Amino acid sequence: MGASLHHHAYLTGRAVPGPYKLRYVDVARADAEERLTELLSTRRFDFFCLNDVDTPAAEQERVAARLHAFLEEYFPFPSRFER
Repeated sequence: MGASLHHHAYLTGRAVPGPYKLRYVDVARADAEERLTELLSTRRFDFFCLNDVDTPAAEQERVAARLHAFLEEYFPFPSRFER
C-alpha cells in the first residue's frame, strides 16, 4: 500500500497531526453496513469518508440505495448552502 497524501504532507512538514476522529467506510466491503450503523448511532466521528472502491455491478443499485438512506438519516435537513 502506498503512502497517502496526508502521510506525504506530514513527512514534508506541510501538515500536522490533529485531534479529529475520522471514520473511513469502503461501501463495497462486507462490514460497510455495520460501520454505517455505528456512524448513525454513535456520531462520535468529526469526519467520515464513504468510498466506493470496487462495488460489483450487480450490487451497485443496492449500495447506492443504502448510501442514500444513510445520508438522508444522517443529514435530515439541508444545509444553508443547499437549495
